[in-house]
Amino acid sequence: MAQARESLKAAQAQRDLAKRELDRADKLLKRGVGTRRRYDQALSTLQVSVAEVDRLRQSLEEAETALSYTRIKAPVAGRVIDRLAEPGDTVAPGQPLLRLYDPTALRVEAAVRETLAVRLKVGDVLRVEVSALGDTMTGAIDEVVPFAEPGARTLLVKVLMPSDARLFAGLYARVAIPAGDRARLPLPAEAVTRIGQLAFVTVIENAGAARRMVTVGERLDDGRLDILGGLKPGERVVVGKP
Repeated sequence: MAQARESLKAAQAQRDLAKRELDRADKLLKRGVGTRRRYDQALSTLQVSVAEVDRLRQSLEEAETALSYTRIKAPVAGRVIDRLAEPGDTVAPGQPLLRLYDPTALRVEAAVRETLAVRLKVGDVLRVEVSALGDTMTGAIDEVVPFAEPGARTLLVKVLMPSDARLFAGLYARVAIPAGDRARLPLPAEAVTRIGQLAFVTVIENAGAARRMVTVGERLDDGRLDILGGLKPGERVVVGKP
């Protein structure tokens, strides 16, 4: 590149000299002491010099481009976690050299059932459970890939995670996808009496207390039981032994 730059400087000097010679030939021709032949020669010399400057300028640009190939720039600022080529190795275009990631821009990728994924949009905030940390975080949807896997019938949803020094690339995480709302009728576990496979509660009615069979669902996070059938909202039950 230095050689191309020096050659360009020399050509520019020759071009400037040709311009001055053309100016002198033009003045002499106008005064009647110069010849047309000398003027044409000076004009031709200038045109050749201008073409040479353009050629060398392109050569300099090519040299600068070639020099840029000696510098490898990462697309993002991040942390190198793996080196796939050693100094002195010969690599082909497109061959990976390093593996790196940006600790401040980690994403969780989850395959979401298409019936649920179509309801999601960029910016929605979801809960993300990171098993290795035993912690639950929140992240915003960064992208919903508009392509459904034909076999699995799922769409890829990418959730941008908050900056956290405990997070590393490759950790396993689970994303909670909203599937709609459902009304629950929670009841303290102490109010339910089990006899074999059956569950009963004692309901307080106008005529007194009466035992009623109920259908029990899952145990909720607060320890209460989800009553699926047998009770109505507002009814009073006995908690513990009556």
